[in-house]
Amino acid sequence: VPSALRKVKPFDFPLDRNCVYVITANGRSAAFKQIAIYFPVMTAWPMCEFYPAIFDQVKISAGNKEYPSHILADMDGILAQEFNERLPLMITRIVVSTALKEAAKYAATYAAARENLLVGAGVYIGASIYTAAMNTADTRSWEILPKEFYLTQLPMPSDRKISFKLDGYRTADGTIELPEDCKSAIVFISAPSENNIKYHVLPIKNK
Repeated sequence: VPSALRKVKPFDFPLDRNCVYVITANGRSAAFKQIAIYFPVMTAWPMCEFYPAIFDQVKISAGNKEYPSHILADMDGILAQEFNERLPLMITRIVVSTALKEAAKYAATYAAARENLLVGAGVYIGASIYTAAMNTADTRSWEILPKEFYLTQLPMPSDRKISFKLDGYRTADGTIELPEDCKSAIVFISAPSENNIKYHVLPIKNK
């Protein structure tokens, strides 16, 4: 046992039977926000945008006892790390793409202006309008992911009822009833906002 965990008490109930696992998906994960400039060149790039946690505590209780919840995964940190790893290649691709578009615009303008200045001006204006319309960054991301995952483990309550309470900037609570014939269960609580909280129960019938 690692020295940092020697003082941690083990569970006083079995984890392979007559047990309930509650996974709570809290909040909304980071997304990509577009940053765009239009002078002296037109280019755009994505940046991470983080959203505040509406709930910062997950409380699960059953049988007049509250059970601790622990953060299983920090999705903001995972996505930010992935963004930082992709950033050098992303910058290179943006620089090359911007250089090619600007070079093509000025080359077409120069070629047209050699024949007719008015036509050259029209080509430049048309190319600028097209470049401005297409000046967008790749902001695709996993916005359906939560900000963080919490995990709570508890023994199967005798009345098959579990209560949850989410505290923070907003507060939400509810009661979940488990099927009578299940020995164990996995409960997934999805809470992207205070107005959109749902849960799903996966019953497990032990042999």
